[in-house]
Amino acid sequence: MKTWYEKYGWDEDPFSVRPNEKLIGLEKEQEKIMSHIHSGVISLITGPTGAGKTSLLLWVEKTIRKQGYTPIRINCIEKKSREEIYKDIRVHRGFTDWVLKRFPKKTVLLLDEAQCLLKDTGELIKVWWDDKRTHAVVLTSIEENLSNMTGSFMDRLKEQTVYLPALSLSKIGDLVRLRVGEKNPFNNEAMEAISIRSENIPRRALEICRKVCVACAEKDVRDITREHVFMYAPVVRKIIKTVETPLFPVERQKPETIIQRQKDKRQKTKTKKTEVFPLEMGKDRWVFSHAQTRIVDILGKEEVTAEQLAGLLKTSVGSIRKQLSRLKGKNVVMIADFTKTPVTYKLTETYTRRGINE
Repeated sequence: MKTWYEKYGWDEDPFSVRPNEKLIGLEKEQEKIMSHIHSGVISLITGPTGAGKTSLLLWVEKTIRKQGYTPIRINCIEKKSREEIYKDIRVHRGFTDWVLKRFPKKTVLLLDEAQCLLKDTGELIKVWWDDKRTHAVVLTSIEENLSNMTGSFMDRLKEQTVYLPALSLSKIGDLVRLRVGEKNPFNNEAMEAISIRSENIPRRALEICRKVCVACAEKDVRDITREHVFMYAPVVRKIIKTVETPLFPVERQKPETIIQRQKDKRQKTKTKKTEVFPLEMGKDRWVFSHAQTRIVDILGKEEVTAEQLAGLLKTSVGSIRKQLSRLKGKNVVMIADFTKTPVTYKLTETYTRRGINE
């Protein structure tokens, strides 16, 4: 009995979601990350689940090895501690490196799923880079702000962060055609539907292709249409709305309509910003959001770090840093001591002196 993929003339499942260094639509991102490695800096690859972070890391490993670097790729889900990572580094030592107790020549650490690292491990990796034991470090993470890294570590990543975007419709089509070769059962409308259902995320697109092909093979359908995709593909988030609307309606809008909508959106944003943090006229106090009020209450009692605030308020460090930045802009919060790592925050004298701290 034939398997579902044999019914379409394929020797194996072409839609495997295992990481693959054959990339589609990430040429600019490949160029950026290679530039960071050659410059010898710490860089971060971030993007949604399934965007291709691990696949890009595999491509980097293969490419820089040919250029004389020593790439050491580590999955931080499995190896989180400094001892485990250091053990992997020692495995790559040559005899001379072992005698001199040094890192391999031109070591590049490739740390996948870096949000899983233990905090002390992240600090040690920064020390290795500062001491030039490693030439460069590349991290991947679904989080842009890594809560397990110090503030100074994250500051180094501001200009070296590579964001993996969602692919365009044409690139999703290229990805599928690369997998199926000349035996492509999807027509053009089906490819558009796959793009919609997957939100142009590569892994999701492959999962949808597999699900639809399995269902269609059971019914001996050889030519897969848009209707088949919408029938058998899972609905993701609120994408169900697109089933009842024309594909890519923005392309059929008049240019002046689009321009007017953009102006309205900018005007709405400006209005919102002026309303969020006003100084109440005639009253000797500032108006805060709920989150900012809780932060001010805590800082009125003691000096704390952004990480400690995140723990107390049960939210992400990135969200806390954003609120602290806004409070600093309003001259309510300031850094208490720059010499401490991580830095601590306190209320400004101006805020306290005016008796605003209630």
